[in-house]
Amino acid sequence: MQIKPEQIERHLSTELKPVYWVMGEETFLIEESLDAIRMAAKEKGFIERETFYVDAKFDWSRLREETQALSLFATQKMIELRMPQAKLGRNGGAQLKEILSQAGEDYVFVIVSEKIDKRTLQSAWAKWIDQVGVLVQHWKVGRAQLPAFLQGRLKREQVTLEREALDVLSFYVEGNLLAAGQEVKRLGLLYRGQTLDAETLKQVLVDHARFDVFSVSEAFLSMGAAMTLRRLEQVQQEGVALPIIVSVLARDVRQLVKVAFLQRQGMAMRQIFSELKIWRNREEQINSAMRRWNLDIGHQALQGLNDVDKTLKGVLPGDEWQALKQWIRTYG
Repeated sequence: MQIKPEQIERHLSTELKPVYWVMGEETFLIEESLDAIRMAAKEKGFIERETFYVDAKFDWSRLREETQALSLFATQKMIELRMPQAKLGRNGGAQLKEILSQAGEDYVFVIVSEKIDKRTLQSAWAKWIDQVGVLVQHWKVGRAQLPAFLQGRLKREQVTLEREALDVLSFYVEGNLLAAGQEVKRLGLLYRGQTLDAETLKQVLVDHARFDVFSVSEAFLSMGAAMTLRRLEQVQQEGVALPIIVSVLARDVRQLVKVAFLQRQGMAMRQIFSELKIWRNREEQINSAMRRWNLDIGHQALQGLNDVDKTLKGVLPGDEWQALKQWIRTYG
């Protein structure tokens, strides 16, 4: 049977199936489901755990021998089969089905894969797993899905964010679900049963060292080079990794380039914000940046940031921090 990721804990509280297939594009969410399955299996006596990495050249006799190796005195075992593409072919699928169906009650199997196509899902072995086990699919959490994803987690932590505050949190954690999950849990510990507005949440995030890098972003967009350099000095002293800062600034610049392109096409800023789904709390920052930016400057800034990245990786000579500071003096 297929269940939604948010149903996995409720399912595991009532039963433990012999086979689970956890798939999708979000590594963090997949690992959350795996942790839940592992804990449930351990509580039911499946203490040992072994992992096999399955590809087109996998020797199925290894798995067969493992499932026949338990003695009368051995503990129950959980076996994880990590097969990124889940492309087993007819022979591999048949062997997997045979081995798992003959393994007996002393084993729980967990298959882990990336997002699979419809053809694989319709294969005989996949249909068999659907019948005897559980399939859990984790869909990509993109910009459009992120607010609802955060709201669901905040509800479990009994924390409410006003709409603009939700936009703020969405911007800060976009592209990093691990950070999103950690931050929601932290808000649950600090503000359970409370409602937070945007200003309060901003202060909470700024006070948290992991999000100081976004203060550099804010300064870059709307406060000028001098303030951006001061913010950069602060995060450098706090030990924030330079690749994280470059990544955030690159995202800012790419967004400004898109805005500048649409402006050149004659589109009004209100339409641009709607078209690009820019969070409301970012609109004034983008407006401020666009008073001094255009499409040509944006392309030059992207190339300059690419050179900073090459310096960081040792492709170009020089100190990477100084390279970024010079870039900020030029484009901030």
